[in-house]
Amino acid sequence: MSTSDIGHAAPLEERMKKGRDLHLCTALRIERKDIGETRLISLTSILLNSQCHLQELWLDYIGMNERELQIMFRVFSQNRSVKFLSVSNNILTAGGLRRIAEGLSNRCSTLLSLRLTSCSLGRPQAASLVTVLKSTPSLTSLNLDNNPLGDSGLRILVPALACPGSRLRTLR
Repeated sequence: MSTSDIGHAAPLEERMKKGRDLHLCTALRIERKDIGETRLISLTSILLNSQCHLQELWLDYIGMNERELQIMFRVFSQNRSVKFLSVSNNILTAGGLRRIAEGLSNRCSTLLSLRLTSCSLGRPQAASLVTVLKSTPSLTSLNLDNNPLGDSGLRILVPALACPGSRLRTLR
């Protein structure tokens, strides 16, 4: 099994009961609905499975609140298989970005690509975004397309992008 799209399918709980080995997927896409804590806990159990080989995780359009982000990103302290993460098209507050940074900083980061397109990231979130960048030195690609960072937000980000040890090669 390589890819699973659970955004338009039966709830995770049902699919897991039917024997779907979601932890064996290499890419998982959840989108266009509120995930809710019950489904989030099911997803985190998949990610915490020692046999999890997930490399791409797409959490687009799902409307996670700050508490759900904290639960989700706590998992990253134990899961090192995910190399690509998309949290696009979700409105991320500075607090939400801090939760992402906390989760990513609790591990020897292996995340290579982070996609935060259309997340309403403006100047107020720029400082929290710097924390995300500093907590994820393994990042080689960051996509911030369609965010209203403006010149003042970019001025906050530039020093973090130029940090020694940064592997970032692609910034959009």
